[in-house]
Amino acid sequence: MDNILIIDDEKYIRMGLRKIIEDSGIQYQKIVECRNGRQALEALELDNFDVIFTDIRMPVMDGIEFIKKMNEYKCEADIVVLSGYDEFNYAVHTFKYGARDYLLKPIERDVLIQLLSKIAAEREEKENALKQQKLETQRMQQIEKNYNEAVSALTFTALNQNDSAHERPTHKRGLDINPQMEKALRYIEQNYENKLNMAIVSNYVSVSYSFFSETFKEYVGVNFRTYLKTVRIKKAKELLANTELRIGEIAREVGIYDEKLFMKNFKQVTKLSPTEYRKYAKIHVFLDNEC
Repeated sequence: MDNILIIDDEKYIRMGLRKIIEDSGIQYQKIVECRNGRQALEALELDNFDVIFTDIRMPVMDGIEFIKKMNEYKCEADIVVLSGYDEFNYAVHTFKYGARDYLLKPIERDVLIQLLSKIAAEREEKENALKQQKLETQRMQQIEKNYNEAVSALTFTALNQNDSAHERPTHKRGLDINPQMEKALRYIEQNYENKLNMAIVSNYVSVSYSFFSETFKEYVGVNFRTYLKTVRIKKAKELLANTELRIGEIAREVGIYDEKLFMKNFKQVTKLSPTEYRKYAKIHVFLDNEC
């Protein structure tokens, strides 16, 4: 139990309640005393209270008016009304405004301690239940997170396997090794990050543009532009997975100087945006390390 508020216009009543609580052995943080409801509302603006003891008849603002107004403060305190025999009918009305119990004056020590002990036990039980609920919610969130990460990793793996067939086109089986085409493939692999086109590569291997175009597609299985794109995207995937370079920097690293074009090409090949791929790649690495 944290804070306790005592509201009564009679000082000896406040002092008596404080003395009983202090000697009871019940754990609490502090006790605050107020002479009327208005003072008590000011106290509510400064502190939260677990238990509030309030008299009914007080000057300035009585207990019933205080209980009505304290609901505006979203206070979750247990309210105990203090009443004399001639005030009992008033005390009954306070229950519809949120009071949980009442004590008849003069206050009996054992009755007060029994009530406080009951309130403390109930609040502790409620607090433990809320903690358990919070832990359960966190556990379910962690399970959901692990599930989503596993699904993401499987998606990443499946897409990687699906892409691999398109990323590594080589010469068609059954055709003789063509030294010029092999030389062209090595040149592309070594210079993909530069401004590269079919004219540059055909000139490098010393064949005509038209002959190179026809022979390259027949030898590799895809045209020159598609092959160059898949080589660049493959290298981009390595950079996304293993570096913290920005997307634009990676695009330039693989020879694509238009970031929008790079993102378009990347999604065509991998079915993912560069950002999505990087996220899945990191999850995949994390799960591999965990295993």
